Amino acid sequence: MLAETDEFRFEKSVGNGLAKEARLTYDVQKRRYVPAGDNVAPGLAYLFFGDVNNDGLYDAIAVDGTDALFTPKTQDVSACFWKNEGQFRFSEATQEATLNTLNRSYGKWYRFFNQQITPRQKNPLPLGRMNKSQPGLPATPPMDFRPYWGDLVFADFNNDTHLDFVVLDRREAKLLEPRSILYMNRGNGAFAPKPTTFSGLDDTGIAGEAVDLNNDGLVDMFISGDPDNTAPEGNSDQRYEDKVYLNTGTHGARDNHWLRLRFSGISHARLLGTRIEIFEPGTEARLGTRGIYAEQSYKSGSPLEAHFGLANASQVDVTVHLLDGRIIRLECVKADRFVEINIEKETVREVGQPKSDPRERQLKGMELLHTSDLLLDNLPDYELEPR
Repeated sequence: MLAETDEFRFEKSVGNGLAKEARLTYDVQKRRYVPAGDNVAPGLAYLFFGDVNNDGLYDAIAVDGTDALFTPKTQDVSACFWKNEGQFRFSEATQEATLNTLNRSYGKWYRFFNQQITPRQKNPLPLGRMNKSQPGLPATPPMDFRPYWGDLVFADFNNDTHLDFVVLDRREAKLLEPRSILYMNRGNGAFAPKPTTFSGLDDTGIAGEAVDLNNDGLVDMFISGDPDNTAPEGNSDQRYEDKVYLNTGTHGARDNHWLRLRFSGISHARLLGTRIEIFEPGTEARLGTRGIYAEQSYKSGSPLEAHFGLANASQVDVTVHLLDGRIIRLECVKADRFVEINIEKETVREVGQPKSDPRERQLKGMELLHTSDLLLDNLPDYELEPR
């Protein structure tokens, strides 16, 4: 409120289509928490923003677990999507974006992945010691639970100009096999989940990050393993492993153009919050919008750079909006390059290319690269300069 009123204070934001408020109360007779009134709200803990339809406005997705034992809610959903209508107003569009699939149970996801369901997974679990707070909760089969979505990472994984995302199931359960799931943007405001045979993402973790690790123009995935944060007992050694998935460029990704941007001539503090727009040269046809933030996903730090898929565009116009009001426009920037924009000088130069990586092979959409391979001697050579 400082800019509007010259007074440093905060106000609750209401009536914008995104803000909702509801409360739970403990029902002594039912021995569990129930909604305290008619108002309901998703109550989802993890909120992420990205311009999914290239209109220059950041849309929102929120995810969470739905286990009534430790995260009871007034609205029984594990995900919601809101479309940004402009003027700080949003409209709930989960079904319109076909993201209601995020609210599937494990039983439906197992069938989607063509995964066998065992008899033990169909039988209700015995009520454990943690049920002392809500003994009225019913015994539930593992297949009736939903994934415990803990992180969501936006990126254009196939360089078609539309933001896709990977959502991570952070659940640690011996009777279940949680996964990270790739959702591809169909380009019409809707998304489609992809099986492991398409994505190659065969494991999950508590947090992830998307970045082009080998500067080949394809966004890769890093997934962090931290099972003790969710279930501190009885985890296998595999659950502690961090994982890197290299994007192999199949499914058309390698045929599309791309542009990767980093910045110099400005402090990191002043760079944060910068908005970057990409247009077809000489037109107002927007190909993407990105924001520069230090933490774009849960429990991870994000590089202060931006990656754009450009589809068929071999060059683009770039507009950089700084928080101090400065606007920098660059015309006809060539594609398929990692370039550095010097904010102070308003110049562009190409960052050095890495050596080719002999480990890369054409397999699935993402290929697992074991962290043991990530020794400093094995990493691609980048041009490094004091920043």
